[in-house]
Amino acid sequence: MTRSIRGALMGALLAVLAVSGCGSDGGSDAGPGTKPPATKETPDPCKVVTAEEMTAALGGPAGESEPNGMGAIVSQCDTWNVERDRYLVVQFSVPELNATDHPNATKVDGVGDAAYFEAGKEDGTLYVRKGSVNFAVAIIGVEMKTFTQTSDQMRDALVPLARAIVTRV
Repeated sequence: MTRSIRGALMGALLAVLAVSGCGSDGGSDAGPGTKPPATKETPDPCKVVTAEEMTAALGGPAGESEPNGMGAIVSQCDTWNVERDRYLVVQFSVPELNATDHPNATKVDGVGDAAYFEAGKEDGTLYVRKGSVNFAVAIIGVEMKTFTQTSDQMRDALVPLARAIVTRV
């Protein structure tokens, strides 16, 4: 699957978090396709994680991070590993985390105020709430034949990253 298709699919998956748990519109007057300024509520996802943390989460050297603005309620950053067989997504969203929107997710203790991990066939996403800030971190595999991380390995790689982000928001 190409990066653009995979990115669009991941964006759609994570956007569900942003829209479905919404109790309000987050107070933004921004129109479609605009990105809110990075504030305490919406940190810059490309700057909140260090290169060392990305490398640890990806299980090898990380490449360049790419902002992936997805509208008024989501701020996202994608970082590929150097082999380009997986990438890391860090996404901040304004709406409230709602675990009922992810019935297959499992609770993760010790990360923010609430955290849930959900695994897919080639990806794993950790959804986190810390105060009024909601974010998700995910590892996305590109080719099933080369992507060998289990869901437990993905969760174990994402938890330290999420804990580091929690200390910065």
